[in-house]
Amino acid sequence: MNRFARKVDNNQSEIIDALTFAGCNVTDMHSAGDGFTDLFVTRAGVHYILEIKGRYGKLTKPQELFHAKHKPVHTVRTPEEALKAVGL
Repeated sequence: MNRFARKVDNNQSEIIDALTFAGCNVTDMHSAGDGFTDLFVTRAGVHYILEIKGRYGKLTKPQELFHAKHKPVHTVRTPEEALKAVGL
């Protein structure tokens, strides 16, 4: 597991709470490492891949590679952006 695998962004819990409150099923994947995305979200039978970043956060090189392989991946910074990414 690389050094990026365990970092949890400060806004992650509020984003998860907003998605859950809106009726989404959310699986927290942030500890998977190797550039894997933070959240796997399902709403109305549709799956979404979300990467959470803080206000000034940037993708790591492994995250960039993951995003390139598994499009679309939505990078979100706020609960509002997360809700928009899943069509709410």
